Amino acid sequence: MFVAYGSVLLEFCAPHYTECSMPQCSVVWCDAVQCSAVQRIATHLFISAVNCSMGHITETLLSFCDEQCCKFPDGMLHPAGPEFTVVLTGFGPFESFSNNPSEKVVQRITEEGIKDSQMNVRIIGRVMPVAYDDVQFMVSELWEKFYPDLVVHLGAHSVSRSIKIETRSCGVGYYQGDIKSKTPRDYRCPLANSSCMEDENTICTGLNCKEILDAIKKEFAEEDVQFQVSDDPGRYLCAYSYYISLRRNKNCSLFVHIPRFNESCTVELITRIVKRIVRLSLLQVLQTSNQNHETLCDDSHQQEQSAL
Repeated sequence: MFVAYGSVLLEFCAPHYTECSMPQCSVVWCDAVQCSAVQRIATHLFISAVNCSMGHITETLLSFCDEQCCKFPDGMLHPAGPEFTVVLTGFGPFESFSNNPSEKVVQRITEEGIKDSQMNVRIIGRVMPVAYDDVQFMVSELWEKFYPDLVVHLGAHSVSRSIKIETRSCGVGYYQGDIKSKTPRDYRCPLANSSCMEDENTICTGLNCKEILDAIKKEFAEEDVQFQVSDDPGRYLCAYSYYISLRRNKNCSLFVHIPRFNESCTVELITRIVKRIVRLSLLQVLQTSNQNHETLCDDSHQQEQSAL
């Protein structure tokens, strides 16, 4: 059984490979260990059925890891199941947003967590100052420290009772000063390429925003909230933070603009909606990982057949 993570190829012999006993479900602990040959392997389960009962890891595999001097990453839940790490960020006060709704939602979700019968979700919540240098440092540190399975940035906008799922962001054109009256050097994110052209510095998320939009529209149809997909996150700290994450991994990064709270659009409701967006996004990430895994297995099988 061959499992690839980036450029690393690991071989697990048959005795160390276990399948879920549930019908039409294959579970492989492929990215569950940290070996000397791998700087860090994220804790992913590749599943062919989303409804699979996760957490099927055997003592055989644990013993194999011990023999190979492998270590499980900090915080990983075993043998009960993997822990999927979700980074959730919001912003502190700025301009007319003396009480930033994104800060409140991040704080609530970090405290409450996200309970899901299908997966263990670990929330890493951070509230960032509305400053380019702080956002650059904090977002980069979150990626490097936690190796998240999903990153969702939240920001506030002035459109009442409207939630926008942003599809893309740009790395240039940041002329507006932050709360420190500063702009990034050359008005661009350091991760942007040398071109000054917006099109050449625009990155779209790999997540299916339309699919997420349709699901939350249906689920919250009776609420006094409007939902839409947007391709313009602005050119301020919201877009700046999003661009940094998209450069890191566009396939597991998302930005959501949320409105001010009012009588119909309460902090409780917006929190529920954001939690749902996180779940839907994470399921997409897992499904994509599973598809990539199945493609890898098919390729390996074809190579084995060709060698015979």
